[in-house]
Amino acid sequence: MDAFRGGSENRSLWDNEQQNQDFSNPMFPEDSAAASAPSAADASGTAQAVTLKKEPKIIFGLMSAVAQIGTVEQLVAALQPHLVVVHHDFSQQMHFRIKAENARMVPNPKQTGYGVFAFTEGVIQLLAYCLEHIDFDYFQLLSPACLPIKPLRQFSAHIAASHDDAHAEFVDLATDRDAMMSYAPRAYSPYRSWRRKLLRQAGYWYFGKHAMAEPVAGVQILRRSKRIATDPLGLAAYSITKLASLGAFGSYLAAPGLYPKVGAAWFGARRSVCEYLVQRFLEPAVYEHYREFNDIAEISFQTLLGNAPLRIGPLNTYVNAYAGWHPHVFKSEDLPQLAALPQCFARKFPDDPDAEVRRRVLEWVTQG
Repeated sequence: MDAFRGGSENRSLWDNEQQNQDFSNPMFPEDSAAASAPSAADASGTAQAVTLKKEPKIIFGLMSAVAQIGTVEQLVAALQPHLVVVHHDFSQQMHFRIKAENARMVPNPKQTGYGVFAFTEGVIQLLAYCLEHIDFDYFQLLSPACLPIKPLRQFSAHIAASHDDAHAEFVDLATDRDAMMSYAPRAYSPYRSWRRKLLRQAGYWYFGKHAMAEPVAGVQILRRSKRIATDPLGLAAYSITKLASLGAFGSYLAAPGLYPKVGAAWFGARRSVCEYLVQRFLEPAVYEHYREFNDIAEISFQTLLGNAPLRIGPLNTYVNAYAGWHPHVFKSEDLPQLAALPQCFARKFPDDPDAEVRRRVLEWVTQG
């Protein structure tokens, strides 16, 4: 199905940042190419571990801004009996109220946005609120465009049996040349700086007009259409960016050892990891760095997770491949593929609680 295609001809990776005053991510198609998290039904030899471990207290964090109230209410209902903590940006939708018994609103939420540091701040505020006010063992971040695609008891069993500290996927920019070139403006340069302009231009030169987008680790990486050895301009662009990655144009590390990584924002983590993320992010130097770089959750959280001595398992959420700047929206014809996915959640579903694909998925989740 088109919704699952893994590549599309590229518009410039950085045009959207300029046109929307940086309220945009670099392209984020999200058909993860890394290994998928096994469901409890697929895992072999784990039944004893599941029965020996207590059921974890799982809560869900939901970043809300523009989705219909009915869409959010439907997701919250589907996650019962688990608590759902909602960070909602009232500046984007003022008359927003959730009455479900298993929902709680973060007080005094931050204004957020698409592809900006404010979204990252909102997630940190959400995590900090949960840590201070809620007793939980495991936190899963979702968006209103997500839905469970497995019965929640399977997710609970998977978390109970897992030895992982967190579930996330990311690409190390130092080990993937195309990934480095795709995300260099956001990772290696402050917002609205000459460095960002230079690296953005280097990206144009390197990829040209016919780069293809490949979904990896829940984000989109552009791939060159020809060998770099036969392209002097592309080679020069890569050399400029490589110098930036070595710090030749100025520091880009939020703190020593925090080498940039990129991956889907929708991580899951045990309480201790949530404590680590909040504590590390709120270090003055780290916070100021990400603010100055107008960083995105797809870089900041994955960098903090990927450089820590943690056991990281695959994402719990399948994120659909992108079409331009947004993921393909699932349709009814995608149901067979959704049913076959090993992950427990998926996105992006239509922002319409009456959409057939949402109704059908929730039927098999609740009846499964």
